[in-house]
Amino acid sequence: MRHKTLQAMMIMSSALLIACNDSGSSSSSSGNGDNGNGNGDNGNGDNDNGQLTVNCEANLDLADNNDGLSREGHSGLSFFAVQDRVCALDSEQGTVFEVARSDNGEDVQQMDTHFSTDASGEMTIEGVVYAMDEHLWWADADASAGGVTPRQISSESRGEDVDSLRVEPDYQNSDNALVVYRLDTEFWYAVPVDAATSQDPAALELPDDGAVSVIAVRDEDGAIEGLILPQGDPSEFTMVFRDIDALDDEGTELDDLSDNLQVLKVGRLDSGDLLIQTRAGYVRAFDREEQELSDPVAIDALDDGVVNLVVTTRYANDGENVYIADHDSDGARLTRLSIDSGEPDIEILRSDIEDAEDFPKFVTTTDDHIVWAYSIEDSDDQIIEVVESIEKADTDQVADYSLPENLVIRDGIGSIGEPWVHTSGNKVFFNASSRSFPDPEGETFRAYWLEPDADPDALNYREDQNWRLALSDPTIHPAVGLARQERSEILVVARDEDVSDSSEEDFATAVPASEPDADGVELGKYGADGGPIGPFLLSSADYGFGPGRLAMRSMTGGENTLYWLDVRHEDSMKPILRNEEGQAHRLQPGF
Repeated sequence: MRHKTLQAMMIMSSALLIACNDSGSSSSSSGNGDNGNGNGDNGNGDNDNGQLTVNCEANLDLADNNDGLSREGHSGLSFFAVQDRVCALDSEQGTVFEVARSDNGEDVQQMDTHFSTDASGEMTIEGVVYAMDEHLWWADADASAGGVTPRQISSESRGEDVDSLRVEPDYQNSDNALVVYRLDTEFWYAVPVDAATSQDPAALELPDDGAVSVIAVRDEDGAIEGLILPQGDPSEFTMVFRDIDALDDEGTELDDLSDNLQVLKVGRLDSGDLLIQTRAGYVRAFDREEQELSDPVAIDALDDGVVNLVVTTRYANDGENVYIADHDSDGARLTRLSIDSGEPDIEILRSDIEDAEDFPKFVTTTDDHIVWAYSIEDSDDQIIEVVESIEKADTDQVADYSLPENLVIRDGIGSIGEPWVHTSGNKVFFNASSRSFPDPEGETFRAYWLEPDADPDALNYREDQNWRLALSDPTIHPAVGLARQERSEILVVARDEDVSDSSEEDFATAVPASEPDADGVELGKYGADGGPIGPFLLSSADYGFGPGRLAMRSMTGGENTLYWLDVRHEDSMKPILRNEEGQAHRLQPGF
């Protein structure tokens, strides 16, 4: 069993953030032999002019050296996919290798991480599940280079037709995890992750309405108990509960869902109870112990019960409540949903912010606060980003912060997706950048953080930097749905102010979440190699436990480079693979 714990991974005394700066060219990404990812004894296939072929084979210098880099604390394999291959890094041996390759040459599109917990309740990674050629496969994370033999899951023989796949973990018994997947956009199945090749998957027989949800039910300890799923006519179908031990049975009927067009979001509370929001603008509560689904309750704040598209509605979950931030003709508003005596309880925290422009930027929670952000038009017709902090215990206590008018909360350029926002304790971290790009004379990147309890008036930032990736608290389950994901370490990327000089290279630094302004541990550089540069080019899977992480420098239509880094040690950022064809390496949660 693979277990990456935060307690043993730090040189610093507290959780870490990671930062990147720019200081010219570096051999760390040049593909030479000294860095273990180039030609000669460390070969990675053909290497013309330092460009690495994609063949999942490389050796990295992860042994003790003068830079303090050490094998200590590395355990298990880190998986990723590129083109038609599943690959893995053995950080103990410093070896990158191929786990599996499609016989049909088809790209690996469907893969998910199999999470569990150890005896202390901390997160572990058992392995990964992926669809390749005719079958479903499981690969063990607790193996080593040369020792991985993927195991076929169930009798499924149409793996090439899988177009959606996820692993629903069981945090008490890893063998009870379910693989839930769809064939040809309409046929849904579920099968235990440990199913033998003689076991047939359970057909879920969902209505053919194009977009339906399969909802896993877990108890308060994270043990999976069954699935909630719709059955019958799509115009007025019935929700049923199927027990984990009887997935082939018809299940227990819960209620008709005549208020539903589609299930939109599911909030999973610490009790195991669920808040189920439907696209028609209603919310229902599911009582896990009684296996009862409440009557639908209209969310009055959401514009006559019509919920906006998912891309413009923001959600957060603190384990006791679900928070929804959205916008309609009356302005921005913030709604808190909870469960009271088996029924949904809806509380409007903020509403009718008439000057708000477009949809809110984010909503998140800390230990004691709800923090959300939106844009307003001020008296000078300037669009200003506003961040509000609201006390959970006294929602009349509101503090607001305004960003400079030239900055917008986002990652990258022109993105309408949800921005990078993480929390640690009572701190919130987010990014902002110039409204126009490129603008060599005035372009700005800032990595912001605020801490309402300690300094309610301060909006702090690191200039010319962006938060990019985090090391997650292993006591928080990254469950499917609106799960809480407390962070304990975060990556920051910085670059030279002269964006017109594409020969410069950015660098990454790990800094503590408890001290976001600390100098931190300089991890190394990642090269520009021509084209635009900027902190938003470095990314990772949404969460991972460290101390080692996979990170990718990606450019649309251009070269993508995969890196390995260790937050404890200087100069630990090492290039693994470059893909010259513009196809990104697919990173998995947890790694």
